[in-house]
Amino acid sequence: MPAEPLRMDLSKIAPDAYRHFLQLEGLIMQHVDRKLLHLLKLRASQINGCAYCIAMHTDEALHDGEPVERLTLLDAWEESTLYSEKERAAFAWIEEVTLIADSGASKPASPSRYSSRWPAVPGICTALTQGSKSPAEAIAACMFETVGEA
Repeated sequence: MPAEPLRMDLSKIAPDAYRHFLQLEGLIMQHVDRKLLHLLKLRASQINGCAYCIAMHTDEALHDGEPVERLTLLDAWEESTLYSEKERAAFAWIEEVTLIADSGASKPASPSRYSSRWPAVPGICTALTQGSKSPAEAIAACMFETVGEA
């Protein structure tokens, strides 16, 4: 477990929200490569500056066999040769989603920014407005269309 202190315990502060986060996590884990998911969580945590989350996601990635070099260079993924095209597209997507309050979503996600398999950002908004059973299922369904394929 990470050495950094937990900022807040969401399971106690907002148990319903926490339950929905766990539901979304479970749906995503069924369709997204575990190592890629660790990298995405770690990258978002780097952007957000959460020491606890960075430590936790690094520990999880190392436990699942992610090489130290790839974790070390994640913050410079655009310059590194250690990541596949699919991973690069996923990193670009996670950065856009994580920083959406700063810059807004691209209109639409351009092929130069994402590979043809990753038009997810506008799709999430569409999925959320089309009467899915829950927001978690809508987001997961959109991601599965783009993330699930190799």
